[in-house]
Amino acid sequence: IGVVQLRGVFQPGDFDQCMRAQGLTPARPLVKRVDNAAVEHEIATTKDLEAALDVQIIGSLAPGARIVVYEAPDDERGFLDAISAAVFDEEHAPSVLSISYGWPEHLWTPVALRILDELLTVAALTGVSVFCSSGDNGAELDYDGEPHVLAPASSPFAIACGATVISADAQAQEQAWEKSGGGFSERFDVPSWQDAARSAVPQGVNAGRGVPDIAAQEQPGYYVVMDGVELAMGGTSAVAPMWSALTARLNQRLGVPIGFFSP
Repeated sequence: IGVVQLRGVFQPGDFDQCMRAQGLTPARPLVKRVDNAAVEHEIATTKDLEAALDVQIIGSLAPGARIVVYEAPDDERGFLDAISAAVFDEEHAPSVLSISYGWPEHLWTPVALRILDELLTVAALTGVSVFCSSGDNGAELDYDGEPHVLAPASSPFAIACGATVISADAQAQEQAWEKSGGGFSERFDVPSWQDAARSAVPQGVNAGRGVPDIAAQEQPGYYVVMDGVELAMGGTSAVAPMWSALTARLNQRLGVPIGFFSP
């Protein structure tokens, strides 16, 4: 399982503590630096928490999987180069890629979005399942007051991951999380397997590729250790690694990668 990490530091001690607490002994993730990424910094950031969240959820749910972290700079080129490094990694050849990052489509340059879509197309054609979080800000109402979706989740060749919550009542019902990212792409057309979604597009909104494709619970949260402190973390950033771990287990059971399964 490959994990794209933008400017966050993987802490082996936190990973080991999280695994020990659950009675697990997975191999430590391998770290590959992309574009000579400089990730060291004195004050912990949300990206360090993301680094812990991704690998610890995967290690907990697929302890037999080899995890490779592609650490890259937090910019457009770093993002693309990290995905490229994972997709074309002949040494480790991940069959699953987890991406818990994204920016509203209008913040990407058009050429970068085209390269992004081409990279994810290659992943789909080579049997790599790419899971991308759809975001934690609902419709991403930005400066223009209009709804937006995040890329890379909005690429038709990504598997976009939304979030649900489990109620605390006796029925333990599952429902959509109100902050789960979602909507319709302004840059990518509706893929053939989403034709039925055209009728759900509100008037005045572009009938683009719909996000998300799948979901999983983000509350009450997943067990994560950060700087030695135990936390319960959620959000769509937790759903992408959860689905990545599940898919690795499916791949193992089937004996072949299920790859790009959205169609």
